[in-house]
Amino acid sequence: MADRQKGIEYAANIVYPDADFGIPIQHLAVNLKTRYKDFKGPIKTYFNGALRAYLVSEHQRHMESI
Repeated sequence: MADRQKGIEYAANIVYPDADFGIPIQHLAVNLKTRYKDFKGPIKTYFNGALRAYLVSEHQRHMESI
């Protein structure tokens, strides 16, 4: 499901109210590359660290670095 298909997410929330929904990392990365032309180097490194973090504290540390 693309992040631009808000109607699908809305309908799925009605049918499956207890389900968790997220955005696929690949789509998020493409959106970031499109919006921020300088999405490389340290920012990309922190982004990759945040998405692969096992602990919430580790994820938050990477996100704060971004």
